[in-house]
Amino acid sequence: MKLQFINIDWKNDEIHIIQRKTNRPLILPLEPNVGNAIYDYVLHGRPVADSPYIFLRTRPPHKKLCNSSLNSIICKYMDAIGVSHKPGEKKGFHSFRRSLGTWMLENEVPLDTIKEVLGHSHMNSSRPYLSTNLEKLKNCSLSLDGIEVTREELMR
Repeated sequence: MKLQFINIDWKNDEIHIIQRKTNRPLILPLEPNVGNAIYDYVLHGRPVADSPYIFLRTRPPHKKLCNSSLNSIICKYMDAIGVSHKPGEKKGFHSFRRSLGTWMLENEVPLDTIKEVLGHSHMNSSRPYLSTNLEKLKNCSLSLDGIEVTREELMR
């Protein structure tokens, strides 16, 4: 939302931002498909405007997108595909953060990296954004074969 042209280092394929929650600098890799998508948007989708911000409202005045704009866009598409949503539910734009955290965890990205990308100072703040992968948990479980159960209440 607040991404500006000066935040993108095209030569080194990096995005440089200041985390809003921690106020600390963060350098993210600019993956080719992301860079290409931004480039395509700027050339073909972005309204013509003299603004340092990359992502702008489509209707005049062409100002930077804000949280309410992004939520409106997500709600519009949820309505179009029949996904119900009510205020306070964990649906909408914020769910992308949860999906990102879960995806990173499933792809074995270190927890410290996940915490940094989500903009949290403490790992406990990141926990709600991480869903457990049941298949990987099954790989950690131990078999109970060969263990004799002698107490009646445990055999039910």
